[in-house]
Amino acid sequence: MMSDLKPINGWIKPTEKPIEQYRQYQKEDAELRRVSKEFEGIMVRTMIKEGFQSARKMGEDEDSDEGSNQFMDMAYDQMADHMAKNVGFGLSDVIYESLKQR
Repeated sequence: MMSDLKPINGWIKPTEKPIEQYRQYQKEDAELRRVSKEFEGIMVRTMIKEGFQSARKMGEDEDSDEGSNQFMDMAYDQMADHMAKNVGFGLSDVIYESLKQR
């Protein structure tokens, strides 16, 4: 019966099972969304770090030490991760749509 199926726009082929094809599509789609969101997080983290480092240099005093700078860098990372996951800037959607078309 499967050999009686004709390809519909290339989606169903006589040798492929539609359910397996759909599951593979879902896995690839989920991975693409995950990578897009992760990249957005990296971009947000970079923008926040650069912005705060510039501000820190302008207001630097002799009391700042390397330990407090490392602590602030970790805080910026956490803030950027939270913003990318919960607020979203829409960058991951643009990246996802662009990669999905390829």
